[in-house]
Amino acid sequence: MSAVVGKVVFACPICNHKMSKRTSWMEHQFLRRDVYCCSNPICNASFTGHTELTHIASPSGMENGGVCSLPPSPSYLRNAALAAHIRELTAANGDLFADLPARQV
Repeated sequence: MSAVVGKVVFACPICNHKMSKRTSWMEHQFLRRDVYCCSNPICNASFTGHTELTHIASPSGMENGGVCSLPPSPSYLRNAALAAHIRELTAANGDLFADLPARQV
């Protein structure tokens, strides 16, 4: 595929011109169906696909936000486990840097 300048999501697999989203609709809360059309008037091919939300990548900052039924992503789980591990180590060993004098800048 050659480089296409600008905000382009896809290039036509037939003629390599940029494609534009012509329409989309929600199938359900986490799934959107899309229709893309080639911008080359001679080719004029169209394609369908979908955009799907599958995992939570980071928690919401809202205090009273709703609950989401999507599972956490692997990186989110790994970061949460690392944070819990660091809290556990700090509680067991104390803060190793707490007694050091503050550095003057």
